[in-house]
Amino acid sequence: MARSLIAVVGSLDAARKYDPPLRDLELARHACEQIGRELAIQGCDIVVYSSEAGFVEADIVRGYVASGQAQPGSIKVRSPLGAPARLVAAISEQGGRRAAKADEKRRLEQRQSRRMALSLSIAGVLLCVGLGAIPLIYAAAQLAATPNILDGAGARRLLFFVLPLGFIAGLTFDAVYAKLRAVDVTPTDILKQP
Repeated sequence: MARSLIAVVGSLDAARKYDPPLRDLELARHACEQIGRELAIQGCDIVVYSSEAGFVEADIVRGYVASGQAQPGSIKVRSPLGAPARLVAAISEQGGRRAAKADEKRRLEQRQSRRMALSLSIAGVLLCVGLGAIPLIYAAAQLAATPNILDGAGARRLLFFVLPLGFIAGLTFDAVYAKLRAVDVTPTDILKQP
């Protein structure tokens, strides 16, 4: 003879309002244990959906097992989402959403890293252009103020100012350029495969 299959559903939650109201929660839990014990004695299989404290399943299973009549495989556990395929699909979908968020975060970090590298590169170029323009501006100012300065003895006097200034500007340019070359402003570690 086939064993009867009984689905166990219900709740015993003190925070929930029942109609009629639940008077004694402990007495109700004890009654669920007795029902579970009697189901096992009568040879019924049971189907449960949750083990949370607010539901009756845990108390009925406790009584069912305590009876000593429970057979292997007589308690069947089902997902509250329905078929196992739906549960697996829901978990897979959740994993996909997490992976998409992680990819978006990684792309955002890469974008910010590239923006920072571009900003540093532009600042370096502007600094180099500015430092390189100092001797040219000085020479242009001297020529504009006194157009005949390169004629005769005036050119010799100008060499004493222009040559040291140009030399210092060149050294400064080399020092700044060497520092910029030494700093890795473009992150290449993101290009390496893990």
